[in-house]
Amino acid sequence: NGGVLRVTGMGQMVITATSTAAHGAIAGGWTTGSGGGIHVAVSDGRVPSLVIAGGDITGNRAEQNGGGVALEQMTIGTNSTYLSVTGGTITGNTAGENGGGVYTAPRSKEIASATAFTLRLQDCTITGNHAGGEGGGVYAAPPAIQLGGTVKVQDNTKGGENRPSDCYADWTDLSLWGSQSDRACVAYLTGGNA
Repeated sequence: NGGVLRVTGMGQMVITATSTAAHGAIAGGWTTGSGGGIHVAVSDGRVPSLVIAGGDITGNRAEQNGGGVALEQMTIGTNSTYLSVTGGTITGNTAGENGGGVYTAPRSKEIASATAFTLRLQDCTITGNHAGGEGGGVYAAPPAIQLGGTVKVQDNTKGGENRPSDCYADWTDLSLWGSQSDRACVAYLTGGNA
């Protein structure tokens, strides 16, 4: 898991447009597991959170879930965790299973009921990603999804026929924050409560 970067342990990791030697790019990663670019593992009481503030996550591949980024709850825990993408672009990533660009999910519904998961997207673009299963752009099950600013999740595909598939949200709550009067939110959700 984690073709370029694997995040475990406690606390918050912040990635900015100047965080890496490749000028803010997490690119060209590959894994037989999940998280072709970045894998965040929540397990055994260790609850890391990830903030992506700018930069590009591009051209990564996971044979399982989360071609660009995967946040997975591995074991039951009672702490909350989140993945926040503010600014930047997640593009051209591929997952063999679910979540071509972004994947957030627990290993089971029992784990989900014990942990608060949040996926926050603000002023970012998730485009041109592909998943073999569901959620070419984003696969979210079951976190709360929070949208703010201009969020573009578009032109992503799934399956062998490259069918359109931007966002798959399974038993998920959607909320908006901040002033939406002068902002556009673009997201395509199937399932969940919008």
